[in-house]
Amino acid sequence: MGNPALRAGNAEAARLANAARMAQAARHAADVLPYITAARSAGATSLAEIARALTARGIRTPAGGLEWCDVQVRRILARQSAQ
Repeated sequence: MGNPALRAGNAEAARLANAARMAQAARHAADVLPYITAARSAGATSLAEIARALTARGIRTPAGGLEWCDVQVRRILARQSAQ
């Protein structure tokens, strides 16, 4: 079973793929941060409230979904504070 043409990657390919994923995550976090700031300005104090505000605005999650959860908000805020 499986794909006989599938070859294992090498360390360099894995490093490049990881860098691409990290760059995409950073771009998405930067795009979403103004909406998080707006939700906080509107009175959202918890991560769950911010998640509900993002969902209500129709902002896509990092995976492209429609419903946000508090963990996703926490990860975006952690990514921004780490920079």
